[in-house]
Amino acid sequence: MAETDLLFIAVYHSLEHKMKKPIFSIIIATHKRPRLLERAIRSVLNQTFRDFECIVVDDAGNTGTAQIVQQFEDRRIVLLQHAQNRGAAAAYNTGINASRGSLIAILDDDDEYYPTFLEKMQHFFQAAPARIGFAWTGIRLVMDTPEGETLLNERVWPTNIQPREAAYVEATTIGNNFGLTMRKECIDAVGLYNETFRVCVDTEHLFRLARRFDFATIPEILVKIHHHKGGQLTHRDQDKLRLELHERILMENADFIASYPKLYHVHYWRLAQISYSLQMNKKGRQILSKMWKNTPGRLSLPLDFICYEWCGIDAATVWGQSRARKVLSRVRRALYQRKDSREIKKLDR
Repeated sequence: MAETDLLFIAVYHSLEHKMKKPIFSIIIATHKRPRLLERAIRSVLNQTFRDFECIVVDDAGNTGTAQIVQQFEDRRIVLLQHAQNRGAAAAYNTGINASRGSLIAILDDDDEYYPTFLEKMQHFFQAAPARIGFAWTGIRLVMDTPEGETLLNERVWPTNIQPREAAYVEATTIGNNFGLTMRKECIDAVGLYNETFRVCVDTEHLFRLARRFDFATIPEILVKIHHHKGGQLTHRDQDKLRLELHERILMENADFIASYPKLYHVHYWRLAQISYSLQMNKKGRQILSKMWKNTPGRLSLPLDFICYEWCGIDAATVWGQSRARKVLSRVRRALYQRKDSREIKKLDR
């Protein structure tokens, strides 16, 4: 940890004895996105449950971040700053090290909570047995456009996902931005985020959490995830690094994954998908071949192999695109019958 980070945290903790410890510590890591950060902070301040601190970690951003924090004039918001860019994992860790709450919630700077997020999460953990170490909520995924938000997807999970194998699949394929909230003692037990990871940061940490603690979900949409044209760790320009690090995660958890065939299939299928998207067909073939040897009963694998080799995408995507083309063709025919040239041109674009 950098000297400046330690200074911020030391000053912050020196005031602890004067301050009542909050129930929630909300960690927001940010880097040069003050406009988006403002929306995220506002969603925290609009919570119906008020017992929280909001720790904003500026990962070597700019003065705009400090200005955004200061404009709210709320003592529950704490700003910590890295002297240089160190990545999301380091920013999370700086926030966690400074946190005083018993529940740690991670909020991406480009996403937002719905007003009852903390209230519902607090009720959940208050009633949950101590063996439940972390939880997440339903999400609404939108695309930010100049005209406003476009709904991309919504997803809600049952409180207890069954069977256990399916639960492990979900717990290791979500991300911090799904309203992930953890008991502080669970982080103490499994350790902080791995700062050698620039992407797949949350996946690596979630594997460690899921292996050691039980988990559950709140079956309501309480988080809005924003996709946009700005820089995001999920963007495809990070795929080569994502492939390398995801493979490393699976190797480190090989014993755990081997016990759950579906978990094995989901994660290695993702590796094959990334490999083919990067036109690393040889590596994709090797992964699919290994999957076939370890899970020979999955008849979808040969079909996926053929589709990847011919089209560069999996069978389900080929089928979906084929159906989409058929629907588009029908719409075009209908428009031609109506001689609606303006709408036809819109479809062509």
